[in-house]
Amino acid sequence: MNTTPDAYWQSIGLAAPARRALIGAGITSLHDVAQWRAVDLAQLHGIGTHALSHLRRALTDVQLTFADERAASQ
Repeated sequence: MNTTPDAYWQSIGLAAPARRALIGAGITSLHDVAQWRAVDLAQLHGIGTHALSHLRRALTDVQLTFADERAASQ
C-alpha cells in the first residue's frame, strides 16, 4: 500500500472514528477486514452501520466478503 492506512480508509469513504477504530485494531487493508466477522467489527468503538456499509461495498468491489458472510455462502 502506497498510502497511509488513514488515507486509504478515507479514500473509501470512512469517517474519522471508523478509521481510528480500524487502525487501532491493526486493520490496515480490505484483506484484513475480510478476516473479521461483521458482527465483531461492529463491536469496535467507531464502527457503525454506515461504516459497515462502506466496508461491505469496498469488499464487494474487490470480490471479498466479511468472514461470516463467506461462511454463510458455502
